Amino acid sequence: HSVDSYAHDAMQGIPKNLSTRFRKLPLLEHFLRRYERVMYVDDDVLIGPAAASLFALTPCHSLGATLERHKPAGWHALHRRAACDLYHSPNNAVWCSGGGNQLIFNSGVMVLSRDAHLPHLARWRGEKLVCR
Repeated sequence: HSVDSYAHDAMQGIPKNLSTRFRKLPLLEHFLRRYERVMYVDDDVLIGPAAASLFALTPCHSLGATLERHKPAGWHALHRRAACDLYHSPNNAVWCSGGGNQLIFNSGVMVLSRDAHLPHLARWRGEKLVCR
């Protein structure tokens, strides 16, 4: 399915002022209630015909996502810091402290499963979603 407007069923009840950074949360919740597994692809991503099957590469109860090297001067630093805060990683953890060979995942391409991920996604409405 392609969601290209607020008229789509997946967008019903979503606050219009919800940051674009967080709009994938209600979309994923909507589709995981209807399908066992879902692939989310940002609108700026192209998947070529020779690409491997992302569903086949991702075990059923795992999160499939693209890993990227952390770029300290780039905007990804915000994602790394937010992830460290979200998962309560100690500040001295190698990937949270700024040292080491850090990897983050790019949420522009993800494969999720209903059983493993829907319980977590269903909580977004009760959270105050802010960018840090």
